[in-house]
Parts: sequence; C-alpha cells; structure tokens
Amino acid sequence: MIAKKLFSLDSNLFLFFLFLAIINGVSWGFADTYDHMSNVDVQTYVGLFNFDFDQHPVRRYRVIIPFLASAVHTVLGPIFRMLTPNEFPGDFPTIMSFLFVNNLLMSLYGVLLFRICQAVSGTKIIWPAILGVASVLTCRWTAYLAGSALVDSLFLVVLGLLILGIFRNKIWMLILAIYLGPWAKEAFIFFVPLLIFAERSHLPKLILHLIISGVIIFGFRYWFDQQIGASFSDSIGKDVSHFEGIPDSLGRLFSFHGLYELFSIGGVWNVFILFGLLQQSIRTFLREKLGWIWI
Repeated sequence: MIAKKLFSLDSNLFLFFLFLAIINGVSWGFADTYDHMSNVDVQTYVGLFNFDFDQHPVRRYRVIIPFLASAVHTVLGPIFRMLTPNEFPGDFPTIMSFLFVNNLLMSLYGVLLFRICQAVSGTKIIWPAILGVASVLTCRWTAYLAGSALVDSLFLVVLGLLILGIFRNKIWMLILAIYLGPWAKEAFIFFVPLLIFAERSHLPKLILHLIISGVIIFGFRYWFDQQIGASFSDSIGKDVSHFEGIPDSLGRLFSFHGLYELFSIGGVWNVFILFGLLQQSIRTFLREKLGWIWI
C-alpha cells in the first residue's frame, strides 16, 4: 500500500524520478559535447570544487554546489574515472560530479514547478502540469544549466520554493528560500519583493529572517575575504554593478533579437501555449458575449 502511494502518478517521488529521466538525457548530451573549461563561470566553480578560493569576486561565494559536487567526486570519482569516454571535452569525473548534483536539483525544481502549475491552474489534473514541466526541462537552457559545472540549478530550486510557498502559504518554504537564496546567487535580491504577496501575518517573521540571512551571508563573505586576502569592498562593488545593467538588459529584452531569444527557449512548445491561450480566449468570449455558460 505504501509503495503504491509513493509511486502513484501524483506522488512527489514518482514525479522526481520522472523529471530525472527527462533531464538526464538532455544534460548528458550537452555535457558530452560542450567545451566546459572555455566558460569563465565553469572555471570559477571548478576552482571552488578543488578548494581554490582565489576566484571571481562575485562568483567565489557560491560554494554550495561546488562543495556538493566535490563530495560526490570523493565517493564516485573512481567510478567516473573508469567510465571516462575516449574523447570527452574536459575532466570527466569532475563534470560528472557536477552533473550528478545538478540533475538531482533540476528534478527537485521540476517537482516544485509541477506543484506551481497545479496551484496556478487550480486543478489536480496532472497531465497539463507534466507537459508544462517537460517543456521547461527539455529546453536548451536547461540542458546547459544541468549538463555543465554551473550553480543555477540551486537558484531555480530557491525560486520554486519562493513562488510555491507564496501560492500554498507554506512559510517553511519561504524561510528556506530566504536562507538559501543569497548562497545560490546574489540575483536573489531581485526576487525578495515577491514576499509582499505572502500572507500578511507572516511578514514580520519573514523580515526578521531576511535580516538574519543577510547578517549570515555578509558575515561569511567578510570572513571569507579575510582568509584569502581579498577585498571585501571590491566584491560588494561588483554586486552593486548588477543594478547598472538593468536598463541595458531591458533594452535587449524588448529588441527583436531579445524577443527571438525569449521565444526560441521554448521552441515548438510555444505552439501549445498559444493554442491554450486561444482556446481559453474563445471560451471566455462565448461565455461572456453569447451566454454559453456550459462551455
């Protein structure tokens, strides 16, 4: 009975393994062809993986995934080494350790995204939500994030916790997102305003946790910079410079190339989105204008 419940179509465990099956193939296909060390971000995270902390003044604090990958490498590295393909663009055991961690986190993100789809639609029907998650997990950027030594998978999990916590009124999800967010990526600060949509009674507690989280992360960064002889003010300056890029990013987004880039992420999946929007619009028109309330 327990096994049947755990692997029912709507169970989180079944969904996790389903999304792991979806992401594993596309991430491995990317990992097997990508020139990993040509990417400066990858160079930073591989450096952290090897406990070399003299890295980029912004990225050097994103230690969670590199440390997890290093732990995986300690256990499974010898096996990965034996399985190394004849022609692989990089250090196979290292990249596989990152891929192992990123695939698990992306699968968890898939479960969170599935629950968000259900919460937004207000229905328990699973197939539309599964198709929605599949469209995300098979897009070209997902393969890039899961198949290389990057840390964006944790950031996506944090955003999933934040949004689902708001929809489902789960304060533990919001608190977990508050504490993990700054470690995943500094860009988390741009999503903090979403907390105003949380239950009003939770806001004082969430503000307190935001303050504590800020003290912890800045305390760690200051201590970290002292240990490696780096400038704390330099890293803060680099973080603040993210705000300067907002106008340029918005300009690129609303250009022809930016819109093309946006729609190319979903590819053919955009057809299903368009079909769903048109179908809903037609139903709304018939219901409101013609009074066909059974539609």
